Amino acid sequence: MGKFTTSTRKDPPAHYSLRLEPLSLFLSSKTNKFDSGVFEAARHNWRLCFYTDSNSRNRGARSIGLGLEIAETGLLRTGWDVVIICKMFVYNKETREYIVFEDTSYPDGRRFHARSEEWVFEQLIPVDTLADPSCEYNDNNSFEFGVEIRLPKYDDKGEKLILTEDLGDNLIQWKIPSLAALDANKENSSDMKEIGGHDWKLSIYPKGDGKVRRQQCLSMFLGLANTDSLPAGRKMYVEYKLRIKNKRGDKDHEKEDTSYPDGRRFHARSEEWVFEQLIPVDTLADPSCEYNDNNSFEFGVEIRLPKYDDKGEKLILTEDPGDNLIQWKIPSLAALDANIENFSDMKEIGGHDWKLSIHPKGDGKVRRQQCLSMFLGLANTDSLPAGRKMYVEYKLRIKNKRGDKDHEKEGHEWLSEKVTKMGFSDFIEVGHIYDDSKGWLFNNGMDIEGEIKIISSCGDLR
Repeated sequence: MGKFTTSTRKDPPAHYSLRLEPLSLFLSSKTNKFDSGVFEAARHNWRLCFYTDSNSRNRGARSIGLGLEIAETGLLRTGWDVVIICKMFVYNKETREYIVFEDTSYPDGRRFHARSEEWVFEQLIPVDTLADPSCEYNDNNSFEFGVEIRLPKYDDKGEKLILTEDLGDNLIQWKIPSLAALDANKENSSDMKEIGGHDWKLSIYPKGDGKVRRQQCLSMFLGLANTDSLPAGRKMYVEYKLRIKNKRGDKDHEKEDTSYPDGRRFHARSEEWVFEQLIPVDTLADPSCEYNDNNSFEFGVEIRLPKYDDKGEKLILTEDPGDNLIQWKIPSLAALDANIENFSDMKEIGGHDWKLSIHPKGDGKVRRQQCLSMFLGLANTDSLPAGRKMYVEYKLRIKNKRGDKDHEKEGHEWLSEKVTKMGFSDFIEVGHIYDDSKGWLFNNGMDIEGEIKIISSCGDLR
């Protein structure tokens, strides 16, 4: 178990969240691990993992664990090595805040590589505690957690990016006593002002910066006075407006750059953002222009940090999804080709098409004896979102023709584009099938069934 520090925060995790419902089905499921879809953060792809018991190597009560797993490692170069720092978040329904877990065992970052692709925060909450409806983390039989990931070199002001409101006094104003007195052929700058921990300045080229060819326009800029406040190699997103105040009390002239819907990036090689072609110079030079106030000119800016999207998903387990039984009446077992896989007709269950299949004399994976192999599989994977897995708990059975107990086996599996079926190579010994005293055949016919008990689906987080 790692060494954790905890804190609380109202803002949701910036990178990804996973909501599980109904929680009771997850805690009682036959698998120990559930995965989210793939998301991108800190230049790599990841999955969130939920463990229903993270005490597998320890004695004591069951406790949940939350994990972060690096995904799609086949796209990384040979010998890849990734170091990150992460925080795990768990939603508290009573305070409507998030408890934040940080593993202090790795103060310089946790290393991911080919032999260590997952980081698990173990023994966080006892399962019995979480299963109690009164538990502050059990929100009407659902459980929500999430993650923030950053690279170690960003280890000081990176977390400030979670702010979503305007940054207090976020307005820079520049009253220009005489526009004509400025040097029209160079950049003219305002005094600096501190906003959000950085020094900013406004600047203008009265007759343009030379980048507009078709007409002469005043160019206006917002820039960092210096980049010393940025950690080495760090970038910063900003959303802002530039405006010229209207001296007549009419509507101000302002521009908001929509070229960067997620915010404009500032860094050491890009310290300035220019709104070009704002106002033709001839228009502004006219004393009757609403922005020319007795040969003076005033403009300003508002700055805010970008809002984080509520990125994440809801993972839902459905028990006994509707008409969840697929049946296959085989008129003659002997008439099937014993050397290949034979398939039933398809049936839709839980939004997916399914089919049963058997190898009458086995699929060749059982060496010690000859067994009939039986499987339940997806007819196609088109219904699975790209890169997504689906959890299924199921039963397979042969009906007993004499009314005795059916022969059945149950299992669970994660299905994906690569794993499309589930079942048993050694479902039943072939000798037992043809033993008339057992009751599995009637006039050489056999009835088999597949039953889906629990199936997962995903949806929007909210």
